[in-house]
Amino acid sequence: MAAHICQIISAYQKPEAFFLQKEVSKCVVLYFFFQKSNHEAVTTAPAALRTIICQLAHQVPEALPVLLKRHDILSAKGDFEWSWENLLGVLGEMLEQTSIYSGVYVILDALDECEAESRMLILDWMRGLVNEDARPTPFQVSKATLKILVTGRPDGDMNDHLSGIPTLEVTDTDTSNDIRALIQRQTEEIASRRHLKPDITRSIIQFLESNAHGMFLWVVLIMKELERRDERLSDEVIASKLSSTPLTLIDTYEAILHNVPSTRKQDLWRIVRWLLFASRTLNIVELGMGLCLETGISSWHDFAGDLNFLCGSLTRLHGPQEEVSLVHQTARDFLEAFTRNSSAADLGGIDMDTHAANEHLAAICVQYLLRKEIFWKLRRRLSRIRTHSTYVEKIQDLFGQHVLLRYAIESWAFHTRAVGTPSSAFSILVRRLLSSRIRRDNIMTLTYFINKQASWNVPYNQTPLHLAVYFNIPWLAQMYISDNTNSVHATADVNDTPLIWASEMGSTECVKILLDAGADPNEFEGDGWSALHWAARKGHLGVTKLLLEHGASLDQQDRIGHTPLEWAIDREHWNVVGVLQRWSDRNGFETPEGKLQLQDLRKKIVSMSATQKLWDYRP
Repeated sequence: MAAHICQIISAYQKPEAFFLQKEVSKCVVLYFFFQKSNHEAVTTAPAALRTIICQLAHQVPEALPVLLKRHDILSAKGDFEWSWENLLGVLGEMLEQTSIYSGVYVILDALDECEAESRMLILDWMRGLVNEDARPTPFQVSKATLKILVTGRPDGDMNDHLSGIPTLEVTDTDTSNDIRALIQRQTEEIASRRHLKPDITRSIIQFLESNAHGMFLWVVLIMKELERRDERLSDEVIASKLSSTPLTLIDTYEAILHNVPSTRKQDLWRIVRWLLFASRTLNIVELGMGLCLETGISSWHDFAGDLNFLCGSLTRLHGPQEEVSLVHQTARDFLEAFTRNSSAADLGGIDMDTHAANEHLAAICVQYLLRKEIFWKLRRRLSRIRTHSTYVEKIQDLFGQHVLLRYAIESWAFHTRAVGTPSSAFSILVRRLLSSRIRRDNIMTLTYFINKQASWNVPYNQTPLHLAVYFNIPWLAQMYISDNTNSVHATADVNDTPLIWASEMGSTECVKILLDAGADPNEFEGDGWSALHWAARKGHLGVTKLLLEHGASLDQQDRIGHTPLEWAIDREHWNVVGVLQRWSDRNGFETPEGKLQLQDLRKKIVSMSATQKLWDYRP
């Protein structure tokens, strides 16, 4: 529905849609579709605003300079990181550039699938936009027409936050004509493909219309199940299938699971484990390779056919890369509940406990990264590289040859963090991965390539403890420190300690472990950057507090002469600014004179040329 609304609004921007009007208003359509997932790119409020800002820049070119100016102020050498407050600020400034005749439409779909804390940020933002008693927003100042549509399943907290705002409940009666049209079209298509008799076609239509009760997804699932090739399709088979068709979504999902042959139950649940616990959506080639590694086979012939046979309507393929995902949030909810309440036999002997599943997927990623030929090939490819374009080409070619490599690099630490308390065998496996300097260097090379816009400014000569805290794996960091307490003082190639890496990445628990083990919070890199500089620069509030409590200096200056406080102000991390100024002897920022001091300091930093900014060479 949300996608259709986007299309309809966008259609009215075309000149032919306005041929009868004297004055044409430009419609700006900004949208984001939330998905319940393990990946924050589709579940968080900042992700939604980043997407909306990007869309606004494309549709309103005059707003682009605002974004570029804020980017120059807030980021150094390509690092593009925003807090929620910064995102709201830049969005407001950009919207001021839209014509007062423009209609701005913001469509947020499936807000119930947004992460809980982010959902409250979105709802509070919306209330602020429509609250006449609140401080004027750019919309109210410019008098631009703003319309916001939010869709989602009923939720008590959402209803409370939206009290006083118009809401619309869509009922079966409202959708009856639409669902009849869907049934008619779907049935006509299958009848044409399978040469069904008119009476069979009518019986399918009558059955679906009688039992759909507004469930569009149920209609689609039933039609897909009718065409599954588990039996020869005949009049008798169709009649039998209709007579035994489940009448609810949950019953439909259960029927799909129970219809899988017992000899293939393990394969089904292996696939489901990847779909539920993967850090992001995998394409069909990546998923097939992961399952090959899991089962110890070299190839899985006609994996797409098996995926359809085993999972039926539970999954769907979408996009040019044929990404594999669950068909709907209700399918994920059903599978999560089913795994919690089922025996090992029901799950084909596959362990679906969260910690066990993540350890299993982490082990597959680590084992893939332990393949000698991958990193030796990478080392040879990069040994004589002279240009960045060649560097990018060589690494992209490597990813193309090793289809699971990108996922393994992106996700080995994600799954490892989720393990909690690892098994002895798994901890040995991870430590084996990080035991080699070549592997450590290559892991960081590929991590920078993925996360840092193909950067090749990669630090080298780091210790295993550096990587443990960089990727925020507390249990692994504790192991390395237990082996050698002096490891907390080790440095990489620019005199950066594990504490500096952990502070930069916001690894709060790892920072606490390092400080408790005797790490010096006032050691600094060759360019003067301390752990507190990085925490302030990145806006890591918890890390900032820990460092201050352990004696971190507020007065340490980087090579340009800036303190942590100045960097926090420069990047507009005002919660960190508040902690730093309260901790220092220089109090009084809450007074008018103090606020003027902050403003003067801010103007000084903004006025600096880009060449004076520190090269931010790590993600």
